[in-house]
Formats: sequence, C-alpha cells, structure tokens
Amino acid sequence: MPLINKLILGTVQMGIPYGVNNKAGQIPESESLNILRLARESGIDTLDSAEAYGSAHQIIGGYNRENQKKPFNVITKISGGINNHTVEEKLQTFLRELHLEKLDGLMFHSFGAYQEYLHLMDRLSLIKEKGVFRQLGVSVYNNEEIATLIDDDRVDFVQLPFNLLDNISQRGEMIERAKEKRKAIHTRSTFLQGLFFMETTSKHRITEALAPQLLRIRELALEESVSINTLALGYCLAQENIDNVLIGVDSVTQLKKNLEAASFVLSKDTMNSINSLIVKNKALLNPSLWG
Repeated sequence: MPLINKLILGTVQMGIPYGVNNKAGQIPESESLNILRLARESGIDTLDSAEAYGSAHQIIGGYNRENQKKPFNVITKISGGINNHTVEEKLQTFLRELHLEKLDGLMFHSFGAYQEYLHLMDRLSLIKEKGVFRQLGVSVYNNEEIATLIDDDRVDFVQLPFNLLDNISQRGEMIERAKEKRKAIHTRSTFLQGLFFMETTSKHRITEALAPQLLRIRELALEESVSINTLALGYCLAQENIDNVLIGVDSVTQLKKNLEAASFVLSKDTMNSINSLIVKNKALLNPSLWG
C-alpha cells in the first residue's frame, strides 16, 4: 500500500480552534475547501470528523455535494444524547450533513462513551448490517482501555495515540494483541498536538518536562537530514501493524509538507533509536491531562 493511502485527514480545525501549538485558530472555510481538494487529488480518501467539531460536518458536506463523483469517505464520532430509539435518526442526520449515503466508520469519541453506551452495541450492529456505516470503532487513550476492547467482536477498529514518544515501546505489545483479534488500528496524535515543533525553552510545563526526549528527536532529525515533521509522520506510517494514520493540518502549505513527508522512508537505525525513546510518566503523553 502506498503510504499516502494510509493517511486519514482530520477535520477538527475546520470546525473549531484546536491544538496546543495552534496560533491561527479555526481554519477559514475557503482554506478548508482548498485543503480538501488537494487531499483528494493526492490520494487521501478518508476524513475523520465528529459532531463535536463545530461546523466540520457542514464543510465536508459542502465539498461532497460539489464532488459527488469522488466524495470523501468519512469516519465520524458520536458524543452522547442517544438511545436505542434515536441513534439511527442521529446517524441519518450525519449522512445528510456529510452528503453521503453511508459512513465509512462510526466511532465512540472516548472509552467512557463506549462504556456508557454498551447497551447500544447490539443495536449499532443491526444498523451496521443495514449499511448505514461500514465499521464501528472506539477512540482510546491507554493500553488498559485497548485491552478491554480487544474481546468485543462488535468493535472493528481502535483509534489510539501513537507518535515518536508514545511509540512502539509504549504501544507495540497491545497493538499486536489487537491485530491478532483482527482489529484495524488507526492512530492519532502523530505530532502530539504540535508539541514536537515547540521550542524546549518555551514556558510550557510539558515541553520542559519532556525536554531531554524532545532534544533527542531534534538530534535524530538532523542525523537523518529530515524535518521533525518527516521524522514524526514517517515513523508512524512505517509501522506494518498500523492501518491508518490520522493527521491534522491548518493550511494547504502544511498539507503539502505532510504529503512530501509521507513518501520518505526512515532508516532502520533511526527507527530503532525512536523505539528506544522512553517516557516513564505516561500522563505527559496525554494532552487531555495537560490542563
């Protein structure tokens, strides 16, 4: 599989301001549409969205309406406020907003949401059989959550954090176990919400705490003669057990850089060096705990 085909484009910044290193705020609609056009032309055919992402559904729907011969596949998330009687109506609303006949994936926005709506899983399986969506997934944060999901045959894919620091040393064993259970693996947080691009001297408590590892990442990028962007994306795309890698961008220029990075293959030595990066305090790798 060409590596670009493994990319899924996130749309959160098209609907709301997002990211620790995001100084520009929400992407203007015109730029969002330009990003979508370039992504589709370049071989990216799947978007990640959510009802919680502000106007993202409407922007995607506008693109799909104008490009009915080559619309995007969409994976979207449910946050709450549903029951056995209203869930299918909710999904039909998503389809209308996205201008699609079928969702590529439906995902619980968190492990907590999955637990809260366990009583809906059989209902969702029936809706899936009707062709409303192709796969059911759950977004998770830690290995304990993945372990709980592994034996639920109704869950088709798991979306988990994976990057230069939240790496094979942290996730490898659990990813292998999930693949053995025929779960597809989607990863997010490729750039740790932009943290990899921040200066270690910045007055941000997480960059200060991770300064040794962030400096080592810069050294590895220099040794490989690539940008940090290429190092981070190349590492994730190179993993055979990872089916799809989610990225977010805030401009056409940034998307072009990611597309270039996706074609670069890192050396085995560099991959091994990244695998050896260890962060003992797992909370430092979880943006939801940064405060």
